[in-house]
Amino acid sequence: MFCRIISGTVFGVRGILCQVEIDSSNGLPGFYMTGMLSAESREARGRVQVAIRNAGFGTAHKKITVNISPADIPKRGTAFDLPICIGLLHTMHKIRHPCGPDLFIAGEVGLNGNVMPVPGILAMLETAVAAGCRYAVIPADNQAEAALIPDIRVAGVRSLTEAVRRLNERAFDEPVTDMPVDDVMTDYPNCRHIIGMPAGIHQARLSACGGHHLLLHGPHGIGKTMLARALPGILPALRHEESVEVTKIRSVAGRHPVRHLIRTRPFRTPHHDITVSGLLGGGLYPQPGELCLAHGGVLLLDELAEFKSTVLASLRGPLEERQIILRRQSGSYRFPANALTVATMNACPCGAFPDMNRCRCRPNEVLRYQRKITHALADRFDLSCAMGPPDADFMPGPDSKTLRETAAAARTIQYERNGGRLNAALHSADFEGGRLVPTALRERLFKDMRNLGLSLRGHVRVLRVARTLADAAGEAAVSAERLEEALYMERSRIL
Repeated sequence: MFCRIISGTVFGVRGILCQVEIDSSNGLPGFYMTGMLSAESREARGRVQVAIRNAGFGTAHKKITVNISPADIPKRGTAFDLPICIGLLHTMHKIRHPCGPDLFIAGEVGLNGNVMPVPGILAMLETAVAAGCRYAVIPADNQAEAALIPDIRVAGVRSLTEAVRRLNERAFDEPVTDMPVDDVMTDYPNCRHIIGMPAGIHQARLSACGGHHLLLHGPHGIGKTMLARALPGILPALRHEESVEVTKIRSVAGRHPVRHLIRTRPFRTPHHDITVSGLLGGGLYPQPGELCLAHGGVLLLDELAEFKSTVLASLRGPLEERQIILRRQSGSYRFPANALTVATMNACPCGAFPDMNRCRCRPNEVLRYQRKITHALADRFDLSCAMGPPDADFMPGPDSKTLRETAAAARTIQYERNGGRLNAALHSADFEGGRLVPTALRERLFKDMRNLGLSLRGHVRVLRVARTLADAAGEAAVSAERLEEALYMERSRIL
């Protein structure tokens, strides 16, 4: 007897639908699986028959063949356990209704017949609904994620027995759209406690308003890391579509099921000993790395010059393209990486340079240390701030709540004007026509590129920052003063 069930797997952070085909026939009893399966997927043959027997449904003494298609896509994980069990029970006439093309099934099954959660259910359901599925049987612990997917009726089950009963009774819950929201705010440093650093706070404010990558450099102990850790606190809450995408990434990468819609922006601080795979993702079946997990939030690279040269070189493309593409023999994996990256670094190994009374480094050591940050990498940071000792007046900075309100207003303007993008994602072609920056100012800047020492990337960087300066001030057009301010910030870059 033959049965076909719709299930799914995760490819990167994208859900892929698969067809689980089960054939039970007379012959020498055996269990065969095909379909380019990972080790944990192939091990299903050792779980499902024991689970069916322990759930009280008996044993099928048949020749059982399971094929999971399409055969050219690698399949990993334990989500195929439940559809294989349901398919076998269907061939044993334990399920009365056929499993049609509008039914999606996924879940891990234990030896006692319990159904356990699997990662990536949100991505799979999203793809299943787009393909026409209207019903789903998934683990009960994954059911909260289904609230983000409209137009699908879900049966959340905790055991194989419950799954069979609900399929026979066609007992599916009505679609719900009230997934609990995780609005827990992390206790980030408040900018009002950062004393005597107006230039650093100003650039952090611009970074939050326009999504610009920020590089903070200067002597140790002056507040670079504290300012970087305060940056997530001045970012507005995630929009709904951003929350769904961040929740989907967490669902794919997490060991535990997601029970809340994530509204708090991610904040990741990897150690400088991290590998390229740990930062960008990797492995035989690539998993999201730290940069992808920071999507929609902030990635802090503290002590940037201490990271391995290979890691720093691998950052250049993702920081500019805001996505990661990993190519493997099994295909190309795309990971979103639209994170605001803020990096801090000292000017020398001991951290005291340029104070020569305290610096213990030789000149060649200082030069070698600074050369670890190549111009190609530094160019990816729209904002670069040289921080020094606090100002003599020791004035406290503005409150983070005030800065967050300014950033929210500026981002709302940019989303409406730029088609859902922030200024940091703008390219040279976006500035043509004079809609973002007056044509006269842009042409004057372009003509003076050689005199100003600007590269083409630097030219676009000045335009982006000028546009953000105007948005932060609530100005509809970029004035000559804003362009001059952006140009001054560009000239002040050390790296």
